[in-house]
Amino acid sequence: MPVGPSLFQDYYQWNFNAGVDFIYHFSQMTGLHFHMTYQPYHFDDHQVKEELEDAFGESGSVDEIRGGSIWMSLFSMHLMQYLQSPNRSPRFYVFIGGGLAIRKTADIEINGSIFNYQYNRTDTLRSETTFGLSGGAGFTITCTENISLFAQGQYHHIFSERIDFWNPGTFTVENNKRALSFTLFIMGLRLKI
Repeated sequence: MPVGPSLFQDYYQWNFNAGVDFIYHFSQMTGLHFHMTYQPYHFDDHQVKEELEDAFGESGSVDEIRGGSIWMSLFSMHLMQYLQSPNRSPRFYVFIGGGLAIRKTADIEINGSIFNYQYNRTDTLRSETTFGLSGGAGFTITCTENISLFAQGQYHHIFSERIDFWNPGTFTVENNKRALSFTLFIMGLRLKI
């Protein structure tokens, strides 16, 4: 779920993610958590089209909006601390750390007509690889001796002043020099090997 900045929160929709993680336990209560996640965020072209047509004052003035979506590949390492002994189920934990975020962004293309004037506009949105902090909390439920079900929430804060967003209010690309932040909700199975 997008948290900030406001253009990210207002015009991007959460979507399903996929990932894999590994945990190396130093002790029964503490571990090192490696996490890889692929997370797409889709640009809400329907909302933008409605806002642009309201601003232009002409219904049908926007024929098509393509692109604008963001694809995040996150590689994180966390210190994980369990809050209960291993024989408890569910077993709650917290984690904190950071890692690398690879952000790919599709250019946005808009075409239509205003007062019989045809326009076709393409704006470039920068992609970037940068660092960030992350942390969260979760729990595991033991299914068998080697399999457990887990659910966790993660907050990510990506350090960058180069994150571009397309602003329907100004009909152009904007960079408000704020960090990108979002929350992930993840469920899955963990296998003990």
